[in-house]
Amino acid sequence: MRIVLDTSVLVAALCSRLGAGNTILRLVARKQLLLLATLPLFLEHEDVLKQPEHQFAHGLSSQEIDDFLRELAALVELVELHFRWRPQVHDTNYEMVPEAAFNGLRRLGDL
Repeated sequence: MRIVLDTSVLVAALCSRLGAGNTILRLVARKQLLLLATLPLFLEHEDVLKQPEHQFAHGLSSQEIDDFLRELAALVELVELHFRWRPQVHDTNYEMVPEAAFNGLRRLGDL
């Protein structure tokens, strides 16, 4: 199964080992789920995870976040943008998730 994660899921996953987000990351690590992302979405993940309020919440240093993202990047299937899904909603950052999903499915011939 291929999935696309919103950045809030990654934040929650790093804040709690007991939550659904962390379970999803463990399934990705075991290659039971295939994580899709575009480069803009992955860069947003990095930016948000390194924000001071999120670093305080999950307790990881910038180096630990870099290490986490490096490991995550090795598991991600990068999706090229052939179709832009914008503007649809007020906050364009929220559009990166459906944009990655649509392009990931389109590329694989599922649509």
